[in-house]
This record gives sequence, structure tokens and C-alpha cells, in this order.
Amino acid sequence: MLQPNYVQGDIILFVRYLTESYQSFAMNQQKNLSFFSVEEQLVMDYDPEKMESIVGNLLSNAIKFTPQYGKIKVRMEQVG
Repeated sequence: MLQPNYVQGDIILFVRYLTESYQSFAMNQQKNLSFFSVEEQLVMDYDPEKMESIVGNLLSNAIKFTPQYGKIKVRMEQVG
């Protein structure tokens, strides 16, 4: 089991970047991918490699299983 490699940074900016990196893939599949966050910024500790893997997997599956002309929305907000 790999140990997490935490960095402190803006998780919203990072997930927005990851979502935008899937825009062309979604457009090629004729699907609408959008990102929205309640907060403008959320600085926290996270593992960029693990987050990229998790978010990438979720986005890939969402694009794959969303019907043509469907909408995929990524929304972030701080809870608690």
C-alpha cells in the first residue's frame, strides 16, 4: 500500500483543472461537461496523484455512461 504524498494547495483549482482537461474528450463524445464550486478557494492537504486518479476515473466513467448530448456537472462545496 502506497503512502499518501500530501501537498497543501487549493483543491478547487486542482479539480477545476482536472475537469477542464476532460473537456475535449467530452465534446468529442457530444456531451456537455461543466464545473461549479460554491467556494472560490479551499486550501487543504491532498495527494495530487490519488486525486487525479479518483477524479479522472469518475470523469471517464461519467463521459462513457452519459447518453449523447447529456450533461455532466462537477460541483464542489465545503461540508461541515
